[in-house]
This record gives sequence, C-alpha cells and structure tokens, in this order.
Amino acid sequence: MTLKPIKSEADYAAALQEIERLWDAEPDTPESDTLEILVTLVEVYEREHYDLPSPDPIAALEYFMESR
Repeated sequence: MTLKPIKSEADYAAALQEIERLWDAEPDTPESDTLEILVTLVEVYEREHYDLPSPDPIAALEYFMESR
C-alpha cells in the first residue's frame, strides 16, 4: 500500500485493512513503521470525520471492571 493522506471512506477502509494485515509486525521493521504511520493517519481521519462522544464515566468504569 502506498502511504498517502486518507481523503475518503474508501481510503479509510483500505488503511484499516492494511493495519489489520500489519498488526503483528515485528518492532523496528519497515512494516512496523508503516503500521505506525497508518494508525496516525486513521486517528486524524477519525477525529475529523467521526463524532465519538466521551463515554459516561460510570458506564466506562463498569465496563472496565466487568471485562477484567
């Protein structure tokens, strides 16, 4: 995958797919560098295009406690 800004939902989906493929990359390899860059690009895209409300603090604590 060629690294480029994420400008559309198609770019976003492709980046997520590539992240999944690279998820278990060994540290300090070109693959792990690519993974790190893609994650950063996805974070920026999500921040700009998706309104994710903060969780209710009580619900977040309950979820955390139940999942452990």
